Amino acid sequence: MHHVLLLVTPDPAAARMLRGLVESMGDVAWEVASIDEARVALAQKGCCGVILDAAIDEEPGPRDRAHRTLSALAELRAKDARRNAAGSFVLPILLIAPEDESLDDSDARYAAGASAVVRKPLAARRELLARKIEAILGRAGREDHAACAVNAVNVPGRGVHLALTGARTRGRTGFRMNAKPGDVQNGHFVVLLRLALAHGRRRGGWSSRAQLGITRNPEIPSRLRAALRAFVSPGYEPLEADWSGSFRLSPEMTVEVDLDALEEHSLPVVRKIVKEERELRAKARKRAG
Repeated sequence: MHHVLLLVTPDPAAARMLRGLVESMGDVAWEVASIDEARVALAQKGCCGVILDAAIDEEPGPRDRAHRTLSALAELRAKDARRNAAGSFVLPILLIAPEDESLDDSDARYAAGASAVVRKPLAARRELLARKIEAILGRAGREDHAACAVNAVNVPGRGVHLALTGARTRGRTGFRMNAKPGDVQNGHFVVLLRLALAHGRRRGGWSSRAQLGITRNPEIPSRLRAALRAFVSPGYEPLEADWSGSFRLSPEMTVEVDLDALEEHSLPVVRKIVKEERELRAKARKRAG
């Protein structure tokens, strides 16, 4: 994983566009929809940078839009105002400004702690946005997410390891998280297995409800999340969701799947998933060879 960027926007379309751009650059995107959520994420996760949508401030109120945006920007900057030896912010913040952004507004936003500003519409400025992201991360002076996370004040999820062991009891299948044993209902384990294999193929990638086989059981992710939370530090989110209703295991997590043990599972669907995964790996080896 190269870098992890926190996307702060209430706009699902903007979130999808930004996530797609960030992932196309080989990085990982974490998404939140409010300043409150951003504040928590910055306190609990080792983000490499922030992309803040000025639309986050567009709620009814007596203050003008520019004032509200400056307040939101200043609040996030206060979470980490450190600078490196070259004078650049260690945690860069790129502000997505409205199309009618004035020069005076931009100056004020840099003064409030922005590392870069890009005006909407985003679709017409993808290349500029990508260059700005690369530039601010470069000026921060850290090569990858490992370097960013090392300097994080508090990253409770770092080092979380999930192992799907296949141990079975009546109606349940086991796993280990940071060497602590646990188990979930077999139906929930099927979803966890699909998430773990998707995580192994592409860490940080999302899986839709259809891909996870939960279109008729929408409550499974919340129950699975609750089961996993019992094994991690408060505030760490082991199972994440996005605006479109897709899910993924935390990009911070490492995952191990014992395919040999799961090949003997009593559930046909588990054996089928294992078989399909072996076939995918065989094809990948053939292409690589």
